[in-house]
Amino acid sequence: MKDKLLLLYKLLFILLCCSIPYFKIASTVPNIFLIGLIALFPFVVKKEDFRKFREMPFYIFGGLVVFLIVNMLFFQEVKLELKIIQKIASVVALILFSIPLNNLTWLKKGIVGSVGLCVFISLIKIGGYIIETNSFEFAEGSIISDLLLVDRLYFGFFCIISILSSLSLFQEKIIEKKWLLINITINVLFVLLISSRIAVFLLIILAITSSFYTKQKLKMLFTLFGLAIVLIAAFSINKNLGERFFYTQSEDSNKSYIELAKSWEPRFVIWSCAMDIGQNETNLWVGNGFYKTKDKLVNCYERTILKEDKRSYFIAQRFNPHNQFIDFTLSYGFIAGSFFMVLFILLLLKYYKNFITTGYVISLASFCLIECVFHRQMGAYYFGIVFILLVFNSYHSKNSSY
Repeated sequence: MKDKLLLLYKLLFILLCCSIPYFKIASTVPNIFLIGLIALFPFVVKKEDFRKFREMPFYIFGGLVVFLIVNMLFFQEVKLELKIIQKIASVVALILFSIPLNNLTWLKKGIVGSVGLCVFISLIKIGGYIIETNSFEFAEGSIISDLLLVDRLYFGFFCIISILSSLSLFQEKIIEKKWLLINITINVLFVLLISSRIAVFLLIILAITSSFYTKQKLKMLFTLFGLAIVLIAAFSINKNLGERFFYTQSEDSNKSYIELAKSWEPRFVIWSCAMDIGQNETNLWVGNGFYKTKDKLVNCYERTILKEDKRSYFIAQRFNPHNQFIDFTLSYGFIAGSFFMVLFILLLLKYYKNFITTGYVISLASFCLIECVFHRQMGAYYFGIVFILLVFNSYHSKNSSY
């Protein structure tokens, strides 16, 4: 009976993880699976499962969560902060619910399958748009947002995690290599099609990083050369890539690339305001709280942005810091920011010997550098999934059972 409950529990956990990319169209579905996990957890967990928590990165992240809660209770407005703190705490819950799993293979398969289905559905929608409009130009956020099942920023990140999970399954020899290679190829091409900057950047960084982990240097050189050819061809064929990376849609031809980036990239304004707030309006021992940090940013946008339409847009959107490290530092002080930074340093030092785990660390850290992942439940859950793949991977490798 217990074996059947454990099988059902594993299925619910995988379904929870697989449903995360579909938050945009079915945000309540993960909660249904979560209720099932809560109900079954006491019946499937074993005492030895808790040994997995001996990994140091979990202590660091757990320490961060405890610090945030204590800081919130004593120094912040609890009603305002609770929503985001709950999202951060949900990462701990996801990690806790993962400990009865005796291996991570099915989790990796779930990631590959769920992201693959997302890609397939989005390709159908993009194809319909191209046929209907006879246009291949969909770099604009409003258009691409309607066509993709997931926001472009997150979709690109999910594709990278799917690629790394495919490479991990490739090493484990669980699935035929040709299917994994097809999945990797589709994800690479899809990233280039939707012009996801973070994903293209990570593809290049991960390709270069992989060269340090292979003994077949000639084969690696051919792979890098092939990727370079694909990138050049993609930029030549897909005008959206040029618009996203080089701002070729701009009429200000006299401006330098840096000047164009400052004009078109919101993060230049956001991070400038964040630096100003950190220097002049923040008690770096306790921080401002997540929501007061956003209020201060909005005030900065109102003071510093000269163009009326751009200023109105920033104020209406109430942009957060778009950097999780900065967000923690401004919102809960340098101790919280230091916790988060130490976490990634520890992850890199602990798992750098393997390319896949290094890839997970680089991808997650890069994503956190341009996005406040804990402001969205989808982001918090995927942070937890990658954390599980990293921290518990070595434990499961030693105790594998397929």
